[in-house]
Amino acid sequence: IEMLAMTPEIVVIDHLGLMDSNNKDMNGKMEEIMAALKDVAIKNNVVVFAISEMTKMAMDSKNGIPAIAASRGSARIGYTANKVLQLQSYRKGDEVTSLKLECVANREKEGLYINLKPNNCRIEILKEGVAHV
Repeated sequence: IEMLAMTPEIVVIDHLGLMDSNNKDMNGKMEEIMAALKDVAIKNNVVVFAISEMTKMAMDSKNGIPAIAASRGSARIGYTANKVLQLQSYRKGDEVTSLKLECVANREKEGLYINLKPNNCRIEILKEGVAHV
């Protein structure tokens, strides 16, 4: 970031699993990466969005809802991150009918819940809510 002409307001990492680390263990790798990203965010006063995938066992067998604990390296991600957002898609066959963006962990104690509807290349907000816990 220091080498850029302008400091960005937002940095997006797509995705955490592709970042290098000296650790072979997934939790150790995520701990190292998340600590470095948090340091970058604080030192440069930027928002960092880091994307991580879910494991194949991510879906809750009772109701099909993914759990943050199923995210790769989730213990370190959840411990270090100020906010953890989860994006879930709902499908009818091959078509994505809606998306849900939800804050599943938050150090600032605010909630976030947004339903989105894909519309060709646009995404429309169906319902949004912010809750203070």
